[in-house]
Amino acid sequence: MFFKRQQKKPTKTKAKAQSWTLSRQQSVLFGGFLTFFGVALIISFASYFISWQMDQSLVGTFDKTNPADNYLSHLGNTLGHLFIYNGFGLAAFILAGLFIVSGLYLFFNLATKPLRKFWFWGLYLMIWLSLCFGFFAEHKPMLGGVVGFEISDVLQGYMGATGLGLFLGFTGLIYLVLRLKWTPDSLVQWIKNRPRKIKGAVAEANDSIQELSRQHEAPSEGFDEQPQTVTFDQDEPAEPVVLEDNHRSEGPSDDAVPEHNIADKEPEIKKTPIQIISGSDDGVALEIETTKEEVSLSTSEQLVQDFGTFDPTLELKNFKFP
Repeated sequence: MFFKRQQKKPTKTKAKAQSWTLSRQQSVLFGGFLTFFGVALIISFASYFISWQMDQSLVGTFDKTNPADNYLSHLGNTLGHLFIYNGFGLAAFILAGLFIVSGLYLFFNLATKPLRKFWFWGLYLMIWLSLCFGFFAEHKPMLGGVVGFEISDVLQGYMGATGLGLFLGFTGLIYLVLRLKWTPDSLVQWIKNRPRKIKGAVAEANDSIQELSRQHEAPSEGFDEQPQTVTFDQDEPAEPVVLEDNHRSEGPSDDAVPEHNIADKEPEIKKTPIQIISGSDDGVALEIETTKEEVSLSTSEQLVQDFGTFDPTLELKNFKFP
């Protein structure tokens, strides 16, 4: 009995599908591009609402000799005409916001899963607003754009104006309930809490006003509210000033009085210092001694005051006064 040798079949490894991912540098660059592009859309859209009538003849032309009045010149005029006039009107600003949010998520390397939700509900709201402007503002086509005006006209042909109004109301309710998590209960609760929040805000404002008024009325630190009393005590006389005369002699002589005339000097004024004595009371008591002027006499005047006038008969016995 012969046994056949089983041959092993070579196993083929399936190539794994490579997932499309961006490197960190690529995500930073692509995120920055989306962010700046969204800002450019906002600038061009805002400027287009101001200068669209003047730049209407320049749509599709990029003549540098004839620039457009748009802030981004011909580029801004073309973008505004594409997304606003031929697009969704005023709701096109939502598209610019979606570009900015997506760019920031990529630039800061955040989780991109919430972006799907942002884009779905953002496009939903953009179409709904464009349709509302096209239905309620037929005479202002710039608000709804061509998309809003045409869709509104088609739906009115099938369901009429009343049916289109009901359709817009229901689709708006879908956005409120599913996107904003709105329910009638939350609306009733919000209405009930509204007066409380208003009262709380008013109470906080009153408290802040009272606190400010207290701070303005409070005295400054370091100053007492009671006035200080100052007393002047003049009972104690000032200490006399003693003048020492080095030229004083025991008796009169010729050398005592020099031959040349002694010029009278101006009297010197000496002042005693002011002493401040703190009282025992809470207030501060100041005692100020009065200053007495002490006259400093010259040498000749001091001699006359001490010994009297000169008597010539002491030396000349026969002297007679004229």
